[in-house]
Amino acid sequence: MVAEMLLYCKTNALEVVDDRQFRSKVLELLIKIYKTVPAGRDRDWAGLAQCYFLLNKPEEVGTMLRELLDDHDKFGRLMAMQIAFDLADSEAQQFCQTVSACDDLKLSDGGDTGVTEGDVKMEKAEAPAGDKKKECIANIKKILAGDAQTDLNLEFLYRNSATDLLLLDAIKANQPDERNSITHNGIVLCHALMQCGTTSDTFLRANLEWLGKAVYWAK
Repeated sequence: MVAEMLLYCKTNALEVVDDRQFRSKVLELLIKIYKTVPAGRDRDWAGLAQCYFLLNKPEEVGTMLRELLDDHDKFGRLMAMQIAFDLADSEAQQFCQTVSACDDLKLSDGGDTGVTEGDVKMEKAEAPAGDKKKECIANIKKILAGDAQTDLNLEFLYRNSATDLLLLDAIKANQPDERNSITHNGIVLCHALMQCGTTSDTFLRANLEWLGKAVYWAK
């Protein structure tokens, strides 16, 4: 019930309230209410991140992401990455860059700090958790930069590509004149449409000599 009331209040603050100063006060109050819920699955992390985003507070978002990662919990890692995806989808590049560069998402370099043998053993025991956290931070930075989305889109398009290269070969074989710019260019355009977004250039590499015969606009 409380979560629904908070969502209703946030929605009205964004869609109904016109005064920017009053809206900011409402969002600040919502942040305080969100934080009264103990950190864990019950807290609305996505709503809290949205309030920080609307108030242009990237440092607080970075602190929140680090808090999620410090829990050493699968839920925390997944929620942190989901928030990173949501921020990247907002297309606020400057905000995402600031979040990625904040101190809470920086990996500390290990140095000679005079640790004892017992500390070394403890560090070895905690190494898997530390490595997992570093990996998550690296993934979050990649998501905020937009690189992860690009890789996923390319992988999806390449894996689900069902183009028939034999069809292109058949069209090329029935081309009346290999030096005709219209038909030549038409086949190249067919390939471009069929392989759009898949990064597959198998047909072009297999027909480099044929491509070299292009004239005029087909070049």
